[in-house]
Amino acid sequence: MDNEKQQQLTETAEARQPLSPAKKRRKFIQIVVLALFVALCLYTVWTTVLDQPSELFDSYELMDKQAPELTLQGLDGKQYKLSNFRGQPVMLNFWASWCEPCRAEMPLLNKQYEAAKGKGLVVLGINLSENAQTVKGFVKEYKLTFPILLDNDSTVADRYGIDPIPSTFFVDKEGIVQDIHIGELDKETLDKYIKEIMP
Repeated sequence: MDNEKQQQLTETAEARQPLSPAKKRRKFIQIVVLALFVALCLYTVWTTVLDQPSELFDSYELMDKQAPELTLQGLDGKQYKLSNFRGQPVMLNFWASWCEPCRAEMPLLNKQYEAAKGKGLVVLGINLSENAQTVKGFVKEYKLTFPILLDNDSTVADRYGIDPIPSTFFVDKEGIVQDIHIGELDKETLDKYIKEIMP
């Protein structure tokens, strides 16, 4: 038993001794290698996500392509078809009344529509899956003057790859999607996009 105790005391004393410079270097290298490995794993995951934007935002696949046709009933009871506006610049805004960024940008969209409609700009607000009564209340609250279309089953939203809202598409007079903006628009950005599609 004395020998065992002596051995334990010796091992404990050795464990408490400071590491030699060589052991310190090895320990440091091990830590650095482990940190680099973790960083590499995180980088690989992050770049994989960034390299697949179509899975996150399918909308961007429509850039510089013909805007998908849409036929929807408006809140005013009329039928609206995108191809009927060929020859005019069109802004398509996908929104919902519960979406705070949608609510925040609506006064700006309406103001810009009023300023540019005389030059041919068409703005179509496409509501996603809300009942007509809710939409009417929203339109009245914000005094919107551009047409509001009802995408009751989100068929058009799916066709346009809509996920986050608001999402806004800027379509030129030839029906080509020139710009796509996901999120709330500010005046400077909106002016830039409108200028790019105006004839």
